[in-house]
Amino acid sequence: MLLEIDVSRHTGPRDWRGLADTGINFAFVKATNGSTFTDNPFDQNWQKIRANGVPCGAFHYARPGSDPATQAAHFHSVVGDLHPEDPQPVLDLEVGEGLSTADVLGWTHKFVEKTKALFLAQLIIYTGGFWRNQLANPSSPQLGTRKLWIARYGGKQPLLPPRAVGHNGT
Repeated sequence: MLLEIDVSRHTGPRDWRGLADTGINFAFVKATNGSTFTDNPFDQNWQKIRANGVPCGAFHYARPGSDPATQAAHFHSVVGDLHPEDPQPVLDLEVGEGLSTADVLGWTHKFVEKTKALFLAQLIIYTGGFWRNQLANPSSPQLGTRKLWIARYGGKQPLLPPRAVGHNGT
């Protein structure tokens, strides 16, 4: 089992040396939210995690109510180009902001394509109950080729959505 931790201004400061010694496999740091917000301790967390030998990735909190290309560009401008050893960037998709399922999926497709062009890397999608409850476990060939990281809240096992049919021979 891989052990991961995600970090943002909400999680407070960490003992990165001690955490690295616990066997954490990688960490993800919140970089951005929407089109303009940058998580204040992003640079500090990013540098300290890397300095302690923990592979470090970045995530963007999705705001489907505003332009996906602008959000992707903001995300890339904060994170910069990735190193070959960096984990793939992550889209944290947890809200629809009143949009229909079709509109949220359309927004997500556009964000995924723009970040792929900017980072030159496939994007991981992080989600949880929103994917199941509001989007009804969508089956999208484009998104079905992405890694889907399902949130585990508390001690409950996550519910995995069905894989999209019709891609990669499945």
